[in-house]
Amino acid sequence: MKVIWSFHCDYCVSWQEFHDDDWELPDDYYCPNGHELVTASKRLLSDKPIICLYPTNTYDPIKKQTSEDKNFWLMIQHIHTGEQVFSQNFYLLADALKIVENLHLLTWERALWYLQLKKI
Repeated sequence: MKVIWSFHCDYCVSWQEFHDDDWELPDDYYCPNGHELVTASKRLLSDKPIICLYPTNTYDPIKKQTSEDKNFWLMIQHIHTGEQVFSQNFYLLADALKIVENLHLLTWERALWYLQLKKI
């Protein structure tokens, strides 16, 4: 499982990093500018899916041309396991973005159900 670590130093530098849940903070950890670390906190990531749009364009290496398709596949990915599920259909960008509007509010399980039940 992935977690997000938030760090701060005395010189107002703040940053975040993704690590495995079992990652341990080293004693000599410094900010990107080399300052001593002051605070560190670990938080679990939500169970929201990663949502990606993939163009359906193809490339012809002989003609050295990319197709002119204007469609997209939707893909959701589980934030912790990396499992990926692609839509069964492809969509114009405006239609794909409408589906993304619905998916981004859902947990992984609900988004997976939405893709499979609606045969998106």
